[in-house]
Amino acid sequence: MEQLMTKKNNCMAWIVTVYIICMVLSSCSPNHNDNQMHTLSEKELVSFDEAAMISLDHHTLQNIICMVDDGILVSENTTNSMKYIYIDSSGERNIVGEINNFVISMKQSVLDYPYVYFYVGERINDPQDEMNVLVQLNLQTHEQIEYKYEDDSLLGIPTYVFNDKIVTIKNVVRDNTIETYIESFDVETNTRNIYMKCEYDCNCNEGEAVYGLCSDGGKLYVLHDVCDAIKGVRSYIEVLNYDYEICKSIYISEDIHDYALTSLVSDMQVLGEYVYINNASNNGFLGRINEEVLQEIYRSNDFCISSDASSECPLFYIRRSNTIFLLNDEGELSAVDLEIKNGYCLMAVFSYSDSCFLLLYRDDSPYIGYFMKRDKLMN
Repeated sequence: MEQLMTKKNNCMAWIVTVYIICMVLSSCSPNHNDNQMHTLSEKELVSFDEAAMISLDHHTLQNIICMVDDGILVSENTTNSMKYIYIDSSGERNIVGEINNFVISMKQSVLDYPYVYFYVGERINDPQDEMNVLVQLNLQTHEQIEYKYEDDSLLGIPTYVFNDKIVTIKNVVRDNTIETYIESFDVETNTRNIYMKCEYDCNCNEGEAVYGLCSDGGKLYVLHDVCDAIKGVRSYIEVLNYDYEICKSIYISEDIHDYALTSLVSDMQVLGEYVYINNASNNGFLGRINEEVLQEIYRSNDFCISSDASSECPLFYIRRSNTIFLLNDEGELSAVDLEIKNGYCLMAVFSYSDSCFLLLYRDDSPYIGYFMKRDKLMN
């Protein structure tokens, strides 16, 4: 492990663009792009009347994994373990899983009811022996299964589903070379396959890397950098079919790359012709695919998307504000103001089918969560 850490330090300049980690709430104030503000229509005001409310301990809440029906699956950090708890809209709590040697996890998860899948970084036996582990939770029976495979990949990888397989991006440091690749895992047969394997040479600053992905069900979308020591970096969204063949390449301009891709990519979603990217600097970007080029719609610091990649009507929002955005058919964002009181502000938004969950934050206070119907925000 000491040798591996040395290798990591030698290649840190490139790891900054390929290694994905979990992003925490930033205290940065919003930094809107004035050139894009014309896409925002007049705000409407929405109250929390008749919405079911719950309270969450701000000391123990680690993450909200996903929204399921009229409840949420959360992780809570206890003294000796990470517990996974399903909380319904009445506040009733049921422990559905537990990990004793938790290190790190990403925000993404896959819901295939009653199963929820997500990767965690887990410490195995020796304090320095760590690996990425795929966790399967059964929300009905509370059964937990862990799929372990030691491959020296760096901790903190996303979880998506494509062609009925769990897919992720992995990063492995070997001497002064960084390998990145897509891994597909079949939970039924317990088999793995590697696709689009890339290498980057830290000594000469040349090579390729994949470092972000998502799926819309029919296609897999992968962030792909091609690096040349003289020509610099060219970035693309590669569109892959079920055979993991590139069927289309979408060029990302240098300006968009510098804003959204030079910091660690924490989330990417493709919804039809629209692309959303968020990074560890809390820079959020929304663009539209126009033939083979990504064109900008809106960018802002703390500009986020609701955690529901399957939704045809995603909710966007600004962290530490009271504003939610809706995207219309013309690619314009309309703003909806929430009637948030007592010094609270919006921290995160989750959605499931026709429902959503809004998490509110205030310094040194318990989190407050509201369960609402989407229609109330869209009317």
